[in-house]
Amino acid sequence: MKIEVLQHHKKYKAKKPLLDAYPTLERVKSLYNLHLKEKEAYVRYVVLLYSKDSILNDRRNFLPLEERKIKACKMLQMDVLDENEEVTQVIREELFELKNQDVFNAAFEYLIFQGDEIWAEIITIESEVVEFQMLRMKPMETKDDKDLMTATEKKDKLMNGVHQRLEILKKLKDEFFSDFDDVKKIAKERSTIESKAKPIHEFF
Repeated sequence: MKIEVLQHHKKYKAKKPLLDAYPTLERVKSLYNLHLKEKEAYVRYVVLLYSKDSILNDRRNFLPLEERKIKACKMLQMDVLDENEEVTQVIREELFELKNQDVFNAAFEYLIFQGDEIWAEIITIESEVVEFQMLRMKPMETKDDKDLMTATEKKDKLMNGVHQRLEILKKLKDEFFSDFDDVKKIAKERSTIESKAKPIHEFF
């Protein structure tokens, strides 16, 4: 069942809590356990970003994970940027970096709840790639030759890890979107057949 995160909004303000609108989400206990001031916005963010059939997942324009995070916040009219047009510290740490354990649990459990291992792997690998790249971009704060070599070796391993993950990610996305296209094709063909079918009374 597709969860329409924005469907219950009036000017993107919740008319009805998402967890009330979709009782099936009761199975994702961590969503109910989000005891935060912005609980409704955070629940909608998790579902919008991590749903395998989210409107954010357009094969023709599948944005990098970090951009999808910002887009999800903006679609929900969350205050994601500060006066310097930078992502606010709270949003970055709690939602983007999942440093809030409750938000992490909600995101992880919701991925498992959907039962799509390929989609869960796509999200996981995308997250790892961002994490590895951030570590590689940090300057090496040492002048000691031995420490410098150790730091360089670590960065080389991170680089190899990124390249390996990008290769796997490409294959996973090809498989994920191929399956999606097959589902759409079947639905379209079924709709065409049904539209051409004669009403039962015409057979008598």
